[in-house]
Parts: sequence; C-alpha cells; structure tokens
Amino acid sequence: MNSNNTVEPVVTAAWARRLGETRADLLHIADRWPDLYQLRLPGTATRHTTGYASLAARRARDAQARAERRDRTTDTLGYSAAPLDVEVLDTLTDILVGADELAGRIAATAGAPVLDPPSTAYDYAAIRGYLIHAGDHLADAADVDPEALDDAQDTARSMRRKLDKALNEIADGHRLDTVCAFCGGATPEAPAGGERTLVVRVVVDQLVIVCANALCSPTSADCGTWVRGRPAWPEAEWEWLNKRLDMPA
Repeated sequence: MNSNNTVEPVVTAAWARRLGETRADLLHIADRWPDLYQLRLPGTATRHTTGYASLAARRARDAQARAERRDRTTDTLGYSAAPLDVEVLDTLTDILVGADELAGRIAATAGAPVLDPPSTAYDYAAIRGYLIHAGDHLADAADVDPEALDDAQDTARSMRRKLDKALNEIADGHRLDTVCAFCGGATPEAPAGGERTLVVRVVVDQLVIVCANALCSPTSADCGTWVRGRPAWPEAEWEWLNKRLDMPA
C-alpha cells in the first residue's frame, strides 16, 4: 500500500509533464512553420526586418499560405517565378509528412476521426490542423496505449529540432532595420545616432535580439538578459520589444 501510495503520484506527474511538453512542442511547430515558409525564396533570409512576428501575425501568414494554396493551378503547384530554396521546402515537406502521419496514428489509437491526407506534397497550410488534432487526442490515445505518448514525444521533438535548426540557420545574423529604443543607435563611430545595431543571434539554441552597440545600457527594467556584455532580449520578449521600438523617441 505504501509503495502504491508513493509511486502512483510520481508516475502521474511524469505522465502529465510529458503530455504537456509534447503538446507544447506540437503547438510551437504549428505556430512557427509559417516563419520558415516565408523564407522559402532565396535571398529572403538576408533582407532587413523590422521585428519578429507576433502570434497573430504568424496566423495571418498561415492564412496567406492557405490562400496561396487555393489560388495555385496544376501548372504552378509548388513553383514560383523565382527559384525556391530547396532545403526549406524539404524541411517543410518533412514536417508536413510527419504531422500527417502522427495525427493519423494518434487518431486511430484514440478512436477519433482521421483527417484527410495532404492534397499535395506542398499542402503546408494543412500542417497546423494535423498538429492540433494530434495534440487534442493525445491524452486519449495514451490512455489506450502508453506507447502512443512515447511515439508522439519522439516525433514532436524531432520535428521541432528540424524546424528550429532551419529557422536558426536562416535567422542568425539578421540586422533589424530599426533603431534601438535604448541607445538610439548612437555608437562610438556614429555619435549622432541612427545606426542599426539590433542583430538576431542564436545563443544556446535560442534566438535573441542583441544590441551590438558597446554604449547601449538599458535599465534593468528594460533588459534582464546580457550576451557577452551586450543587452539582449529573448524571443518571449520580442512582442514587448517591438512595441518599444515603435514608440516615438
């Protein structure tokens, strides 16, 4: 009895934690794949950006991808007037196939409806639906077959690593086309200000925006992260940072 009383809460807590982490991975992929989709044209990765998208903006781009899918003909499916980044398309296709297959396995195990397969190999707008469907029925599937959670956790982690790796490789080094709200771009070389000093960097596999200006010194209320002596803002703070960057000087 004591053994049961001791072990059962641990097992339950571990199961709930794994379930939550797996759902979080699925949602992360569902929210972030449009960012990679936008970078499918060569040269897009080096363009200047004014900031990084909020969740609403990402979902708007998801809708854009869906509209593009509707407007394609058999002659244009998967093609563009400009050459496409093959590696980006390969990553998106891998994620689409993985999401579809995972959703099908989870639904079948849980006794839930199985979604239709992608209409084409380029049906990227369907990714979110498969991932949400898998997350919604994951607990029921794991109740029927505990190995379903193992399968979903491994698959979600693999897809997330693949997506994040592709995004990080593309994003690292981007210089934002806006002036830092805290130093005004006043550097030792340009004391009058106006320099573009905000750069996206990958730090310990996480994207951060760093002000490369040695003179930038925001208050602790405005910045709680520093990278090699420079103020930095992790992705969770980007929406707040974008609002600060939009504020008049």
